[in-house]
Amino acid sequence: MERWRSAGSGLRAAACRVAGAAALLLAGGMAAAAPVSPWVGAEAGTFQWQEFLDGDRELRESGPALRFGTGVDNLDAAERGPLLHGAFWINLARVDYDGSAQYLDEDGQRQTVPAETDGQYQGVSALFLMGRRWRPRGPSGMGVDLLGGFGFDHWRRRLEDTSIADGRPVAGITEYYYLLDLQLAAGTVHRPAGWGVRWHAGFRYPFYVSEYFENSVNLNPRGVWSPFAEVTVVPPGAGRGPAGGGWALTLRYDTYRFEASDTAPAGGYFLFQPESDMDRITVGTRYRFQ
Repeated sequence: MERWRSAGSGLRAAACRVAGAAALLLAGGMAAAAPVSPWVGAEAGTFQWQEFLDGDRELRESGPALRFGTGVDNLDAAERGPLLHGAFWINLARVDYDGSAQYLDEDGQRQTVPAETDGQYQGVSALFLMGRRWRPRGPSGMGVDLLGGFGFDHWRRRLEDTSIADGRPVAGITEYYYLLDLQLAAGTVHRPAGWGVRWHAGFRYPFYVSEYFENSVNLNPRGVWSPFAEVTVVPPGAGRGPAGGGWALTLRYDTYRFEASDTAPAGGYFLFQPESDMDRITVGTRYRFQ
């Protein structure tokens, strides 16, 4: 949700934090990669968005989340060597907004009061990772994975019209986020008694963030390194090589962390995006085709 304040500080250069992006994709030759196979998946869980002003939480949005995805990779098939992963997701959430609204009183002074309403998030995301798996010889040895790559994320955030305690109506807002991020991850893969247990954890850095409002105001919150983690459990016989299709279970934790944006003029006042956090926890199933 937008907030108003006086002029802010200048943009902080981010070039030095993204300079290693190109080097990330040099992690070994990919010609000897195990064959990739396609998959589809669905996940359900919880979604939360929070905003902070001067260290205090100004609003919280939370509610159920759904994700539907497809992709190709060799993360289950590769015994060792190069790894490839590509994915596309449709992301949905419906939230309860608990925050504030602002209006002009009879004296023309801007007032802030508590407000509640409903909200929706609708978006898409894409991811491409490359990396390598190191694994000792033998069918049950634990492998170590290192991965890096880039992601794209876009969502539409809609807050519905509402009213405050005195009955005064408050118009809803719609905003659009566009993100590009750098991702680094590490993890292990282990196959006890034929099962496959794989976990990856790491950080993403949103190096490009654009927040666009219906009123044509554009803001650029500053992305910071944000943690994520995923655990996948593959039953015996599933996911082994190009002929090893089957079901798997996943548990995923995704986040974004943003510092406050600089201010932008908007009709006689200044608009800015406060410090913001996004957290999503989902569990789901995935089917890999043979």
